[in-house]
Amino acid sequence: MSEFDDLMKIQNQIRQGLLREQKENITLTIMSIISELTSGPNGIVQLESIIIEASNRGIGEEEVMKNINQLKRDRVIYETSPGFLKKT
Repeated sequence: MSEFDDLMKIQNQIRQGLLREQKENITLTIMSIISELTSGPNGIVQLESIIIEASNRGIGEEEVMKNINQLKRDRVIYETSPGFLKKT
């Protein structure tokens, strides 16, 4: 391998690490939003409220939904009824 190839490999590793960190930060932000918006003794939050607050923080709806779906698959949250979420 040439020195250029080595540098490109290192650059790719750094980029992948940054992308992974950015994804983790978005997930943490969404979990924080859920905690902030959780109301009442049942601890339920409306999905639309999460989307609006995330948008105010610069996270698009598509990214929010991707993260919400992953959190549901990971059983961190669940849908109590259509459009309403609760942490497990």
